[in-house]
Amino acid sequence: MNLKKITIFGALLTLLILGCYSLVNFYDSKNKITGMTAQENWNGIEEVKQYMEDCLKTVTEDGLMEMGKHGGYISPKDYLSTSFSDVGYAYHDGQKTFKGIGDWEEELSNYVETNLKEKCELTQFKESFEITESDDVKAEAIFGNEITIKVSWPITLKKDDKVFNLKEYEKKLDVRMEKIWEIMNNIIKDYPQTDLTYIDTLENVKISVYPYEGSQRVYAIMDHESKMKDKNYYIFVFATKE
Repeated sequence: MNLKKITIFGALLTLLILGCYSLVNFYDSKNKITGMTAQENWNGIEEVKQYMEDCLKTVTEDGLMEMGKHGGYISPKDYLSTSFSDVGYAYHDGQKTFKGIGDWEEELSNYVETNLKEKCELTQFKESFEITESDDVKAEAIFGNEITIKVSWPITLKKDDKVFNLKEYEKKLDVRMEKIWEIMNNIIKDYPQTDLTYIDTLENVKISVYPYEGSQRVYAIMDHESKMKDKNYYIFVFATKE
């Protein structure tokens, strides 16, 4: 068994997770909001657009953080309770229990749909515009070497005799959720007889294993090719119990 990229040191896991998810920051993006029905440089419209871009990205990152802390779930039903989070099981009592990649996409989509309207309040712009917001928020997350999140949320901005409509939003995030799912699947598919030499084939990925009571373990995947908030990596944890 090659443990070159495996470390076992349980006390560090809490500090690792809390340190990675302690700050909430926006970062610049090249993505665009579409659906404008008039000139984009109307006084104040750029501020609304930028706010919506930043807010959508932040809500998506928040959802990814929750999934990273809970083994691919927002609120896991079957989990190992630890000092930093309830870590969802990927393997429990002889059964593989983790979700498919499509289920992960749906998990994030549902999180964005549920939280976008509440977290992206437009109160600060209501002195400048008469704003009408639809309650119909639809999101679609697509995982690959990056994440694409597409949202439909109709918003009407009115000022004097001018009306502007925002509806379609799209963001891309540098998080390799598909790769992370693949790594977890390779660890679990032959569990507990996992061939850990597989880990030596991974580039820019570190995997740590933390033992808990009995046969329980928490695996932490740190992907240095993913970027979250102000960090140049993304951490995803999941639990196992033989």
